[in-house]
Amino acid sequence: MKFTAVTAGQYHSCGIRTDATVTCWGNNSSGQADAPTGQFTAVTAGSWHSCGIRTDETITCWGNNSYYGNDPTGKFTAVAAGSSYSCGIRTDNTITCWGNNEDGEADDPTGQFTAVTAGWWHSCGIRTDETITCWGNNHYGEADAPAGQFTAVAAGSSYSCGIRTDETITCWGGGRDTEAPAGRFTAVAAGALHACGIRTDHTITCWGNNYNGQANAPTGKFTAVAAGGNRSFGESSFGEGHSCGIRTDETITCWGTPYWGQANPPPGQFTAAAAGEYHSCGIRTDGTITCWGNNDYGQANAPTGKFTAVAAGWFNSCGIRTDGTITCWGRNYYDRAYIPAGKFTSIAAVWSHACGIRTNNTITCWGRNDYGQADAPTGQFTAVAAGALHACGIRTDNTITCWGHEYGEETAPTGQFTAVAAGLLLSCGIRTDNTMTCWGPNDYGEADAPTGQFTSIAAGLWYSCGIRTDNTITCWGDNYWGGADAPTGKFTAVAVGGRHSCGIRTDGTITCWGAANDYSEADIPGGKFTSRSQPDEQIELLGTFISVLVSENTQAAAEQKRDQLELRYYRRFGILDSNDFESLRPGYWIVYAGPFDTPEEAQNTCLQMDSRTEALCYGKRLSQDSRDAEIFYPPPTEPSIPGTTSTIHESGAGG
Repeated sequence: MKFTAVTAGQYHSCGIRTDATVTCWGNNSSGQADAPTGQFTAVTAGSWHSCGIRTDETITCWGNNSYYGNDPTGKFTAVAAGSSYSCGIRTDNTITCWGNNEDGEADDPTGQFTAVTAGWWHSCGIRTDETITCWGNNHYGEADAPAGQFTAVAAGSSYSCGIRTDETITCWGGGRDTEAPAGRFTAVAAGALHACGIRTDHTITCWGNNYNGQANAPTGKFTAVAAGGNRSFGESSFGEGHSCGIRTDETITCWGTPYWGQANPPPGQFTAAAAGEYHSCGIRTDGTITCWGNNDYGQANAPTGKFTAVAAGWFNSCGIRTDGTITCWGRNYYDRAYIPAGKFTSIAAVWSHACGIRTNNTITCWGRNDYGQADAPTGQFTAVAAGALHACGIRTDNTITCWGHEYGEETAPTGQFTAVAAGLLLSCGIRTDNTMTCWGPNDYGEADAPTGQFTSIAAGLWYSCGIRTDNTITCWGDNYWGGADAPTGKFTAVAVGGRHSCGIRTDGTITCWGAANDYSEADIPGGKFTSRSQPDEQIELLGTFISVLVSENTQAAAEQKRDQLELRYYRRFGILDSNDFESLRPGYWIVYAGPFDTPEEAQNTCLQMDSRTEALCYGKRLSQDSRDAEIFYPPPTEPSIPGTTSTIHESGAGG
């Protein structure tokens, strides 16, 4: 595929092909990746919408229409999409903006302009005399344009960057994004908390936040660059971002992922696949297991040997060896990695409990049991499925029995079934006539089973996928992460994880879709994956900052609270003993987020957590200096930017 232009939004990207058509990829929860037909000369991606200029110079926008409003009439030469508004330059060089205008970001400036850019809460434009004018939110100085003449300008979340006529870059506003590199540049792009530029030798340099690798520019020569990511400090994932560039051969390369490639399968042929929260596993045709994606707890470190079945949980995995015994690896939630003795024919694993069918067709479950999800019923079964807090099995008379959490997902329908799947709070089954039935909550349409005939079923957080009798895949329910965007083609197996899905095609190769790189915006196929970090006890924390979420008197209580928080927010948290650091009050086990390089990052994470919970949260420096014990970094009243002054409190429990 060859492209002439590329743009990166919050969780999606778009590009113009050489035939002038637009293609978008990534998150499509609001239709922002549903590019319209026709030919375009320009395209821009915002948070939940996209806009393009057609060859007749009119503007068409698509996606969430709650803020950005109706498409403006008239002819335009340039367009820029911000968080929830857009701006365009008309053919008479005047600027028109439309959409959300809480901070004045959509106030049309007077005068004539040759370029315009839309950030999160502010906008900038280059006038015909090559000076820059910015308007909108100016909390961090992002609208205080410097004097001088410029050829390009880009607006990020709370900063801006421009290329002067001498080809040097100047940035202004808040954060490390403003630390522009030296040298000469021909293009600049501003993302959430990072920026990228193309040097005069066509190589890319990026700077700013690199939490997800969005500033790790690839080698090679490029003609265009785009920087995107999560610009909302209210989200639970701090500093998400990605970048894309067009190489001189007109192909697109993207980089930067807030997750870990769980939907980027390795090459080769497989007979079985399993999708966890942030990782996946598959059984190759030689019986060995390969796992890929996040490996923070060793859940992707597949053991050697040959296996007949594999299951992937949230941060753990289990497999049945050819001798019928079970092997598990990864994090040991609630003794989740406890291995029951005996031989098994099938296994199902999720976040905190697992179930398996023994060779005598009885079910054994182990792990977390606060809702009775590990209290397996008596009798003989042919299939078992484990959800987050419940489980279901098919008895030898083909009826379904469910147990555990009572929210409707455990109330199995009557009738006979050949397959069953359990998701977060949902269950689905295939009847003997191959039709589908689902039960449980239906907040996102996850219980609206499609019509038709199916041979297999898999259930995830809030969506499910099934293989029809013609071997095609259909998915339904919440598609916020793109996990319900089933690919075309024919498949023999399907697996659904937390935010991504994987299927085995009829040629034995694996295809995955969904949160490949958060929302697939950096979906680069193939490759090998390594752990992004080591387990908590192996992280070198001295000198870093953490967000203290919970302080408990015992390790067991802290582990339980951590598990509850991880289940609620679908992200990882660490545990440490406060006695290990002089900067912490002794006698506590602390659940924390981090580590971070600056106290502002810890503060912002607390702000994000406080926006969704009533729990006390504050930042702390981890050191062996007892003077740090009295210093606390509480969450600001609004997001701060790394590099700004922190507020210091001198009270707080557990830290």
